[in-house]
Amino acid sequence: MKRSAVIKSFTLSLVILSTMAAFAQDGTLAQQKRTEMWLDLYTGEPVCFEEMLDDLTQAEIVFLGERHTVSRHHEWQFKVVDALAEKGKKLVLGIEMMEKRFQPQLDQYCQGVIDFEELAQATEWSENWGNYEDYKKVVESARNAGAMILALNADANVVRTIGRKGLDALTSEERSTLPDDLKQEDAPYYNFLKMQLMVHARVTEENLRNIFTAQISRDATMAETMADYLKSPAGKDRQGIILCGSGHCSYGMGTASRLQDRLPDAKMRILIMSESGDVKLSKAMMKHARSIEITHQQLRDVIQHPLGDYLSVIEAAPDAVEDMEMDKK
Repeated sequence: MKRSAVIKSFTLSLVILSTMAAFAQDGTLAQQKRTEMWLDLYTGEPVCFEEMLDDLTQAEIVFLGERHTVSRHHEWQFKVVDALAEKGKKLVLGIEMMEKRFQPQLDQYCQGVIDFEELAQATEWSENWGNYEDYKKVVESARNAGAMILALNADANVVRTIGRKGLDALTSEERSTLPDDLKQEDAPYYNFLKMQLMVHARVTEENLRNIFTAQISRDATMAETMADYLKSPAGKDRQGIILCGSGHCSYGMGTASRLQDRLPDAKMRILIMSESGDVKLSKAMMKHARSIEITHQQLRDVIQHPLGDYLSVIEAAPDAVEDMEMDKK
């Protein structure tokens, strides 16, 4: 597989493998000069931000799928949350980037008892999430707008155990932290992740099932946490906004699918932001990758829905264009 394709597959699957400690680096060369637009993925046409925003106000739940270390993704997340609040929407912001066991500390932050840095210290956020500061702008905006903020993710140690040893390796106490129904039989999602994950040299047919179960443990936990809140008196009339890696919501799979199962009548929108060469892998990370090929037909065979409702696309970064030119030679 060509170098650029390996990078694309590898970076998409990083959101799945929780044991990968390092983040990719954000490349923003000449970002100000690059053409950017939103596309409506159902019409196939460009759409202005205000028009898209008007549609988002009609939804009960909005997913903002990201590549974790791309700064423009976080800027768009802030703009969407800020604009919805300006339109008078009562929001609940759910974040993948914090384990749900830290909700008490997050409540203190929402109440103004502690500030952002005190929150980060109390939750060991900087140790658990390398670029946690990238989320300051959006969570501060949400808090200032009176939004509730939810810590969505499963306990990282529990997920890690599942990925390495399987669900049966959990103690009864650890298992109780996860939803009862993990929806483990999900062939389209499994087959899609299988294509992406095989780029990791350490992933094999034998350990893939455990890694998949670890992924859906996160998905199910995030879906249940948001659904329970929206169904509670405190969540009445609030719009759910979810910040998560795009791998948790692309094509309506993962967390999005499991949340729709729990709230079947809820109108959802999924916003995805393109990579466009802005994610760079270190040499150390590339050593853990193997060359694979994922064809357009293979994707058609397993994907049942559009990538999302809206896609933010931007002109490829100059160095990404150079990589593509090298691939052609």
